[in-house]
Amino acid sequence: PLITIGMALRILRRGPAAEDPQQLRLIEMAQASTERTASMVNSLLDVSRLEKHRMPLNPQPMEPAELVRVAVEQLGFWAESEGLTIAPEVAEGVPPVRADRDVIIRVLVNLIGNAIKHGPAGSQIEVTATPTGNGRVRLDVTDHGPGIPRHWARKVFHRHAQVEARKEGAAVGTGLGLTFCRLAVVSHGGRIWVDSEPGKRTTFSFELPVAEPRASAQEPHPSPEAQSEPVSGG
Repeated sequence: PLITIGMALRILRRGPAAEDPQQLRLIEMAQASTERTASMVNSLLDVSRLEKHRMPLNPQPMEPAELVRVAVEQLGFWAESEGLTIAPEVAEGVPPVRADRDVIIRVLVNLIGNAIKHGPAGSQIEVTATPTGNGRVRLDVTDHGPGIPRHWARKVFHRHAQVEARKEGAAVGTGLGLTFCRLAVVSHGGRIWVDSEPGKRTTFSFELPVAEPRASAQEPHPSPEAQSEPVSGG
């Protein structure tokens, strides 16, 4: 059904309705919502495949600026409808990372979407990419919402933990989005963590290896438990 809806919206966007700016905006908002829903469904299916190391990845040299741009573009209408702005900033000289384009864009979409859910109206979400100096690139997504208690900082990336975290008021998602993010990043040889100051801000960060010129196109998946997430808090 989602594929059919997406195709219908693409047809509408090329038709007479798109000549009306207001109708075009509604079509674009519907497209963005459809893409978010598809991403949620795919995350549910892919968590199991990633856990079993059965999800094929196609890592290629990718520009972080392009990954950030596409993710922000997908969520721009949603953020605007919630009274939020997304501010992307990619530092100069950030090298390409080795990444499966679609998978890492979905990681960013999940993290930015989580920020939109919990950021207060009128606030800004920062999405940044910077080189770490140790052969990796770090991507950060920061919101200025209620934050996450320190003792939940590691648990939020694991199955079922979000349910208990939300009971305590922690600003986390409602499904497996963060679990997917952890598994996807670790499968790229990276790591992911959260740094939160309750009442002030939350920053989800992950690092990916810089693309090597002659690296092979397919690498074995590291164990999801092989990379531990550092825990920080205010």
